[in-house]
Amino acid sequence: MELFDRLIVKTLPAAVAEEKEETTDETDDSFLCPEKCGNDKKNSVLIQRLDNYMKIHKAWRNPDLSLNTLASELFTNRTSLAQAMRESDYENYSNYINRLRIEDFLQQIESGQMLNFQETFFFVGFRSRSTALRNFRQFTGSTPSEYFQKKDGEAEEPPEM
Repeated sequence: MELFDRLIVKTLPAAVAEEKEETTDETDDSFLCPEKCGNDKKNSVLIQRLDNYMKIHKAWRNPDLSLNTLASELFTNRTSLAQAMRESDYENYSNYINRLRIEDFLQQIESGQMLNFQETFFFVGFRSRSTALRNFRQFTGSTPSEYFQKKDGEAEEPPEM
């Protein structure tokens, strides 16, 4: 298994660079967190592979994405992937995917690429409006309307001195 991990580490950066050159989507993916890789080297490599895969393929946009599917795409098993995620401050698979979806939602709306909340929720991978709203409230503490009203209000106020 260690030999396999070493091969992946050596070949992955080249493959990622090639795939990245092929992608034409110029969106900001700074919300992917390669710095959350934990202390365990094996888990660190797996989390780096996860983050690279998610950044390139935007897999969270697939509403049918599962831990099993993601693990097979990363050439590992679901137990190892789930453990690596827990040890890397991602809490668990569901929270990780939902956080990526909410951050993608915010990015889509703020960039003006999409204007309709419901369409954007479906675009970023949520299956239902209620699930999207529940997760949005969990991560931001407000509804989308409240969030953007508050954000617009902050932008209009002059900075205090």
